[in-house]
Amino acid sequence: MLILCVGSAAAQEAADRCRDILVYAAHNINQSFRTTNMASDVKNAICNTSSGSTSSNRSGSGGLVVFGAFGMKGGGANQQIQQMQNQVCSSGQNELNDSQLDQTLSNLVDHESVAAWRACMDNQGTGLIGTIERDEDLVVLRLRWVARFDVDRAAIQSVQVSGVECPSIWEPGTAVGSVPLIVQCNGSRAKAVSIVVQTDRDAIRLRSPVVQVAIPQEPPAREATPAKSERDRCFDGETPLCDKLARENAAKCARSGGTPVDMRMCQQESILLQDVSTSTTARDRACAVDRSRAACREAGERLDIVTGRKEPPPVPGILPPRPAAR
Repeated sequence: MLILCVGSAAAQEAADRCRDILVYAAHNINQSFRTTNMASDVKNAICNTSSGSTSSNRSGSGGLVVFGAFGMKGGGANQQIQQMQNQVCSSGQNELNDSQLDQTLSNLVDHESVAAWRACMDNQGTGLIGTIERDEDLVVLRLRWVARFDVDRAAIQSVQVSGVECPSIWEPGTAVGSVPLIVQCNGSRAKAVSIVVQTDRDAIRLRSPVVQVAIPQEPPAREATPAKSERDRCFDGETPLCDKLARENAAKCARSGGTPVDMRMCQQESILLQDVSTSTTARDRACAVDRSRAACREAGERLDIVTGRKEPPPVPGILPPRPAAR
């Protein structure tokens, strides 16, 4: 039983290593598919795509570009995607299982990536394995050697890269082992990327087509609306708050001990707050029955005058003040 468990775990690890080739290839073409959530992202894309739309640039739900970016590889692949849709979308599963993901991605990504994945699977996830990961114009190349025929490393003989500019690349003689070698390069999402690596043990060729769907951009953060002061909220109609502020201001006036002018201004603020509270209450009562009645309109106008949102009507017999001379 122990031997069987160890063998199953090793086979799973090998399949995972090979699957990375397909996962990165799918992400490189449509970068809305995340490498860390590929099984759920692809399942959601399948189930949000109407039947027959896998070969077009529109999905049946939301109008998002889903599978059109991949350029479907004929009716057989299209039919298998639709069969997968029928299989998983009503099952209640949150993501594709490994077998479903392998089948779906191999029907989506480019032929070169599928060939590299199949070669990896034929070698049971051993030997020379490489991946290309693209994020916009950043290209990351990974290379590793998984022990094969009791050989635990290989030596690079040559590397040919096209479509990107790499500040540094692996020199001849560089040892490749179980720890991946990683190089970051600069490219253009509008150009295909190709890499050929020759070692003393094996050789691989990797290719990534142009990026069709860029990484989704987060909407710009909306500026937070400044919180209103308690006084502003009072003027907006929070009557209990007006009463509270009026009491607090009256207490402050009593202990301020300022100049007569300061005392008068403090008292005027308390009166204003109390007037706002009284006028708001009167407006609410007058408008509770019928907002179209004259009493409601008049109470609203009085409140606007108290809060300064409206000029008071002129007093008969008193001329309005003249504008200040300039």
